[in-house]
Parts: sequence; structure tokens; C-alpha cells
Amino acid sequence: MDALADVPQRLDRIELQLLQFREEVRTEFSAVRSELATGLNDVRSELATGLNDVRSELAAGLNDVRSELAAGLNDVRSELATGLGEVRGELATGLRAVRAENEETRAQMRALHEDVISRLTLIQEGQTPRPARTTTSRRARKR
Repeated sequence: MDALADVPQRLDRIELQLLQFREEVRTEFSAVRSELATGLNDVRSELATGLNDVRSELAAGLNDVRSELAAGLNDVRSELATGLGEVRGELATGLRAVRAENEETRAQMRALHEDVISRLTLIQEGQTPRPARTTTSRRARKR
């Protein structure tokens, strides 16, 4: 019976130990939650800082790329302008040469036309035509 008499005291001690254990567990869980929250905040802060650093680096890199592209485009524009100027000059020179040759050809055609007209006139008059004369331009003679 003494054993049964000790049971309420034992139960009171176990109850007290359980209450203390509950309080310790609650305190530890609160500490863990607090540490996790602090850790998460630290991680968030580090990530935000890292992302800002990456953004800054990307922006600087993009500015460098833009500057290089602009410089390259200006170089290409300059080269194209120079090339186009040269092509225009060559075309103008070629066009002048074609025009000069065209005038020379017209002069030769006029002379031939006049020769044909004079031969036709002679044929109509019943005379024998004179031998064809060759017309050469001044330029052909100089060559």
C-alpha cells in the first residue's frame, strides 16, 4: 500500500516534469523559429544585394556593348560614305566617257546617213555611185 500512497506524489512529479518539458520545448521552438526568421532575413538581404550587384554589372556591360556598337556603326557609316563617294565619282567619270562616245557615234551616224542620202540621190540621177569613204573619228585617229 505504501506503493499506492506514493503514486499521487509520483504523478504530481511527472506532471510537473511534463509541464517543465512542455515549457522547455515551447521555448526551444520559439528560439528555433526566431533563428530561422533571422536566417531567412539574412538570406533575403544577401540575395537582394547580390541581385542588385548583378543588375549593376549587367547595366554597365550593356552600356559598354551599346558604346561599342555605336562606334562600330559609325565606322561602318563612314566607310560606306567613303565608298559611295568613290562609286559616285567612278560612275560620273564612266557616264562622261559614255556620253562622249555617244556623241562620237552620233557624228559618225550622221556622216554615214549623209553618205547614204548622197548615194541615193546619185542613183536616182542615174549616175554611178562613188566608192564608199570611211569616216573615222578624231579619237580613233589618235589611237
